[in-house]
Amino acid sequence: MYKVCIVGDAGVGKTSVVVRWSQGWFRHAYISTVGVQHYSRTIDVESKEGTVSVKLIIWDLAGDDSFKEIRANFYDGAMGLVAMFDLTRADTFRSLPRWIQEAVKFIRRRVPFIVVGNKADLQPFAIDQSLAERYASGIGSPFIATSAKTGSNVADLFEQVGKLIHEKSRTGTARTGRRKGIE
Repeated sequence: MYKVCIVGDAGVGKTSVVVRWSQGWFRHAYISTVGVQHYSRTIDVESKEGTVSVKLIIWDLAGDDSFKEIRANFYDGAMGLVAMFDLTRADTFRSLPRWIQEAVKFIRRRVPFIVVGNKADLQPFAIDQSLAERYASGIGSPFIATSAKTGSNVADLFEQVGKLIHEKSRTGTARTGRRKGIE
């Protein structure tokens, strides 16, 4: 069982991605997360031992700055991190370093993480995916573009998260690079 925090600015689609993955549907109306919500699902991931079942408990942390003080408590025990931005809003991409820095401060140990550009179904993109890939690579993270609306790459995202965390829990290292307290 692995706790994963998903962070990013308000409105980037964190809840929509997690609901699509955990419950299989897309919520068309925007409802801001208050504090934190959590969702879980057991998935199969491929590992050196073969296929293993892992239960991911995703903690969807509110992106609104008014929840900054209480968010600190919700990082405790996280074994992985998803840092999300909206591909159609450049300001949300520019916020990623702040989110990652906040997570590092409160998680207090190295954890695998993935940078996610959401809303891949919308055009035009404000952030070119190659820029996002270079950023993620530069901080030692994989990058994946998702669409909560269409479901594109949503399952892949959580399979990657599960695999990275499982690999780290078994070997003490994950395949991603090490930098600033994250892996």
